[in-house]
This record gives sequence, structure tokens and C-alpha cells, in this order.
Amino acid sequence: GIFHDWGVIPGLMWANRSLRDVTVNSPSKIVLFDVIGDVHPDLRKDLPKFEKPSLFDTFVTWYYRVLFASAFALQKYVSKYLALACFVFGMLPMQIFPIGPLLDIDSKVTANRQNAQDPFHLIYMAYPYLDLIKIAFKGGLGTAVEDYGLPKDLKNLPV
Repeated sequence: GIFHDWGVIPGLMWANRSLRDVTVNSPSKIVLFDVIGDVHPDLRKDLPKFEKPSLFDTFVTWYYRVLFASAFALQKYVSKYLALACFVFGMLPMQIFPIGPLLDIDSKVTANRQNAQDPFHLIYMAYPYLDLIKIAFKGGLGTAVEDYGLPKDLKNLPV
């Protein structure tokens, strides 16, 4: 399977589940672009040492995740117009301050789009973030890696 950006989370969910329930449609390898899942907890002992994200990096990561989850929840359960207001006003700080998750190249590509993206569709595509926030509040981020993270069996399903 080949997955890009917001398609990585559903793609990893499908790929990890296919390792447990093998079918003819199970992938033999996966390719991830732009976004990558976390390493399975059982494989972390084999990782080289790395610097943990700073408090600022953690804030940047969670700010946009909570914003996307909130906008999606508002659109699904309350009002798409309230969701749009939440999304627009929540995006303003990312435009003013350096707290957005995008790199310069991502911003240039977005700015050069020929057709503007429908904001309601963009908010709708943020559904994985609501699940992520729910899991975080339940204290289950470690177990969520089973579905949302890189495959535990990288020999049978290389990335």
C-alpha cells in the first residue's frame, strides 16, 4: 500500500490489521509519504538513542492535532459553520507565529494550488485526530500504536 499525509493513519490501521487477519488483499510492503507512524513499543529497545522533542515541539504537535479534532467534532456533532469558525480562528496563530506543523515547501505547495480546497471537506478529513485525542484522554496512546503506528513485524511488512 502507498499512503500519503492524512492517508497514512487509515493506511497504517489497515496494514496493521491485515497482519493479524491475513487476506489476499493484505499488503506485502507499505510506502509512507510525508507522515510516519510511531515505532511499536516492542521495537523501541532496538532504536538508536535520539533527542526527545522539546516542549515547544510538543506544543506545536498537539496544538494542531487538538484544533483539527475540535473542528471535526464541531462539524460532526454541532454545526459546520461553528466548526469553520473554530478552524479559521485556530489557524490564525499558526499563520502569525511559527507554530504550524508545515515546512516551507508545504506552505508553498498549498499557496500555489489552482483550486482552493473546500474547507468543510478539509475539516471532515481531520477525523483521525478526534480518535487520537480520545485515545490520549483515555491514557491509551501506547496501545494505540498497535493500529496507528509502524508495523510490529517489519520483516513481513516492510516500510
